[in-house]
Parts: sequence; structure tokens; C-alpha cells
Amino acid sequence: MKDEKKAEVHLPAASGNSINTRQTNDSFFSVAKICETAISSVLKETRQKNMQVSLSIDPSVPHLLKGDATQLRNVLRTALVNEMTGTPSGPIALSAVTGRFSPPVVEIRFSISGAGTPFSFRLPFEDASEEQRSPGQRNHQENTASPSAETPILFLMKTTGSDREFAEHMAYQFLSAAPRLIDDLRQAKKSGDRETIHSLAHRIKGNFACFGIRRGEEIALAMEESALTNEGEDIAALFLPLIAEVKLLVRSLQKETGTG
Repeated sequence: MKDEKKAEVHLPAASGNSINTRQTNDSFFSVAKICETAISSVLKETRQKNMQVSLSIDPSVPHLLKGDATQLRNVLRTALVNEMTGTPSGPIALSAVTGRFSPPVVEIRFSISGAGTPFSFRLPFEDASEEQRSPGQRNHQENTASPSAETPILFLMKTTGSDREFAEHMAYQFLSAAPRLIDDLRQAKKSGDRETIHSLAHRIKGNFACFGIRRGEEIALAMEESALTNEGEDIAALFLPLIAEVKLLVRSLQKETGTG
């Protein structure tokens, strides 16, 4: 079994009780979005080595944090590049899960694993609670976070007026179909089958809309349109974020239905 390297990487926690010796660019951000941006920034390297980078965000991670998002992205990019250097071929996985939580500071544990030695590090941020956000920031979170603050099953029940049994039935259907959807999408991308990509993106978009996952719905729509307009580079850039959103919804539904 490979030993896992652990590191203490210190990014300033956005806390009113702490004094930073350097100027930071604290802002509200989504961990999933920053991870996706970091992965997108190494697309050239992954293509050269014929690699795939997967992303897994544990449902325990708050949907909105406050801290230096730029520095986090740079740390993640550096860590990914380092892992690729020690990985001749094969997949690389980036994941995030909540560690210690001492309000308002929440610690996020990031892990990167491939063929090389697994690497993990922990970073503190401020949990951007509802009370700390302005109305404009709350609206931005509602429109971009994935999954939404309201659980997917509750969203479906609320918007359709249905009961829990129906909503859970829809959830089980998606959970059963998700692995095949991901595999089919990967195969279609690999073979350049735009018709299948368009069809799968359209189907995935409908599932996101069903469960109120706005960001996933927007990414799927963008891929659907790119498949029609022959924008190959756009499809490549959207592929990992879309897979990540599908996996986030799967994890959320598994947690909510007790099947995870």
C-alpha cells in the first residue's frame, strides 16, 4: 500500500480574530468551482499525457466559503502538476472533504492521488453563513452553488407538489443511470460522437433541472449547444465540470436516501 504524504499548507483563515501579515484577496467562493478551475488550468498537461482528472466534493463541504480563492487555485494547480509529474499514465483524483469545524472557521482536507504517492493537505476558511452574506451574495449562491442549499429531493417535492415516495423513486432512477451516463459520455467524447454527446447532455440537463441543480444545468446546456455548433474545444473544457456536477448530485442523493 502506498504511503500518503500529508502537508500543512497555511492559507489565511478569514476570521475577524486573526491578523494577517500580508494583504489577501478574501472573497466568497465555491470549493467545487475553484477545483474545476484548477483542473481546467492543467488541461494542456493532461492532454499531453493522455490523462483524466476526476473531482469529488464531499457533501459535508459548505457550498460557499470565504478566503483567498486565487491562492487556493494556485495551490491546487501546483499540487496537480506535481502529481502528474510522478504519474506516467492513468487517472488522477482530486477530492475535498470537511475536517475540523470550529465556527466560523472550517477546515477543508484536499487529497490528490494517482500512480504516484497520494498527497493531502488541510486549509482553513471561513464558513460563509447566511447571516454573513449580503442579499446579492445570497442570490449569487442560490444561482451557482452545486448542489443547491435546498436538498435535491426536497426541491423536487416542493416544485412538483409530490410526496417523498415519488421524489425518492426519481432519485433512485438517477442513481441507477448515473454510472452509465458518465461512461457513455466519456466514450462519446473519446470517439468524437457529437450526436451522442448532444443527446446525453440534454438528458443530464433534464436531471439537473429536476433536482434544482442550477450550475449543473447550465454546464449541460453549454455542452449540448457546443455539440450542435461543432465547438470541440468547448466540449473538452466543459467535460470535467459536467462529470463533477453529476458526481456531486449522486453523492447528495445517496446521502439523502441513505444509500451512500
